[in-house]
Amino acid sequence: MHLFSPLSIGPLRLPNRIVCSALASGHSTYEGGAAPALVNYYAARALGGAGSVVIEACWPLQPAVRAAHLGLYDDDFIPGLRVAIERIHHAGAYAIVLIDQPLDIAQMADAELEQISRAWIAAAQRASQAGADGIMLSCADGGPFHQLLSPLSNRRAGVFGGTLEHRTRLLLGTAERIHARFGGHMLLGLRLLADEFTPGGVSMQDARVVARRLTGAGVNLVEVFALAGGASPMALFPGWRTPLSSAIRAVVDVPVMVGDLNDDPVFANSVLVERSADLLALGEVLRADPIWPQRARATLGLQPHQERLHR
Repeated sequence: MHLFSPLSIGPLRLPNRIVCSALASGHSTYEGGAAPALVNYYAARALGGAGSVVIEACWPLQPAVRAAHLGLYDDDFIPGLRVAIERIHHAGAYAIVLIDQPLDIAQMADAELEQISRAWIAAAQRASQAGADGIMLSCADGGPFHQLLSPLSNRRAGVFGGTLEHRTRLLLGTAERIHARFGGHMLLGLRLLADEFTPGGVSMQDARVVARRLTGAGVNLVEVFALAGGASPMALFPGWRTPLSSAIRAVVDVPVMVGDLNDDPVFANSVLVERSADLLALGEVLRADPIWPQRARATLGLQPHQERLHR
């Protein structure tokens, strides 16, 4: 296994292990459409050699205040997203859409949270209509599923608060419904908060349980994510998240992805060789250098894999 080994995930066969992560492109607009600059940004990363491109968070609900975003809360957004996905496909990569949105759910009633789940599913439908090869859900970036998962933010009682089972109920139900509707032809991924490094917060043991439950519900790719800055002091060496991905990989039978690597191809490849992860999510690296995969292949002395995108 190396950076340019193919990999089958659900209905997809990825040409390599390099994924352009969902790091914001900086080209979203206040109107929410896929502007030409955003389309060109993702197309360039696909042309540069990434086998898969995760398009930044698409919002399922119209924002209450004016904010730059990429929208999926109306059918009018489908044609623009389709153009972006077609450009990614033409460059030989798969296109995966992250569905998430910064919302304050602390005061929402349970019925309002159910509406959030329905909005996420409707956004997945629109992404499918636009030609997406996969959907990513997130419980790691401050959105509703993250707020529900973390005991630091979830002070609710009732069906969505308290125990880990209750705190993940909405996420689990949403994943099950998306898988039931689209699982035959789309990848379903989860961006997983692996540890909050704070007493009373999400722990690695919690994350392992969540990973098992969600893969049982149809998730076939887990991206392991964590932020530094919790209560516990940390040494932020390159690849500091790889021990977390190894711990998650040990309890699931689907591919695991990890990011936060430096731009050294030898080091990046070693993460795969040592089986700490199955895919690498590269954000800042590909933002700075869209053709990094080509440079990496030359550095490692690996020949291009001849298998192209199959859809």
